[in-house]
Amino acid sequence: MSSPRPYLYLDHSVIAHEAHWPQLDAVVASGGVRLAVSVWNLIEIGSATDRKQQERRLNFLERNNPLWIVERVAVQRQEIKRFLDQPFRRNAG
Repeated sequence: MSSPRPYLYLDHSVIAHEAHWPQLDAVVASGGVRLAVSVWNLIEIGSATDRKQQERRLNFLERNNPLWIVERVAVQRQEIKRFLDQPFRRNAG
């Protein structure tokens, strides 16, 4: 059984920096990660006065089909589990 793709939580500062988008698009397209964003990202996007900027940011999120989370605890749990499941951790005595 394959493990689920890890989540990559995006802070709004990353979403706001469009120069990062091509790299993020490539990582998501490769199947390496699934993006995770919070509802607060939407609030921050919605508070911007530049409507074209809002549209670009929403399009970026939509095309990457992120996991929408209410808080980041779910992502943190997955990352801790993945760390603890690493082979060097299981063999430690």
